[in-house]
Amino acid sequence: MVKLKASYAIRGDDVVVITVSDKKETWTETYDYQIAELMFEDMYDLPCGCTVEPDGICHHGVKSPLLILEMI
Repeated sequence: MVKLKASYAIRGDDVVVITVSDKKETWTETYDYQIAELMFEDMYDLPCGCTVEPDGICHHGVKSPLLILEMI
């Protein structure tokens, strides 16, 4: 299992940004999530390619958007 480096940010009042990269930072992927839309999803696709439930953390160690916002 490969752990990835993840960074989280909240842009403005309505967007969660998750950026994931490998340890050497040769690969980076960023996803933006609209906070208003997060409330209606039952699964989230993450930038690392994993899918998690609202309270989930994938096997790479990347948190779901709702965990980042501390809404769960």
